[in-house]
Amino acid sequence: SPTVLVNWSRLAMASFDHALQNGGMWHIWGHSWEIEKYHMWDQLEDVFRYVANREDCEYAGNEYLSQLVSNQVVRRNEQK
Repeated sequence: SPTVLVNWSRLAMASFDHALQNGGMWHIWGHSWEIEKYHMWDQLEDVFRYVANREDCEYAGNEYLSQLVSNQVVRRNEQK
């Protein structure tokens, strides 16, 4: 697997920690064909286990996040 992808799971967990510690949002995105091609299913499961069932964060789907961002844009435009 390409060098860039070797430690992607550690990078994902570190970026999750950063978002959690700094009040940000964390979003995982990728393609299943890449996970399959580079045999990264175990790494993906490790990341999911790491971020799952945490009491110190809120979980949201893409639709909710899209609405949240849209509402922020509307509020900014109204303030101008």
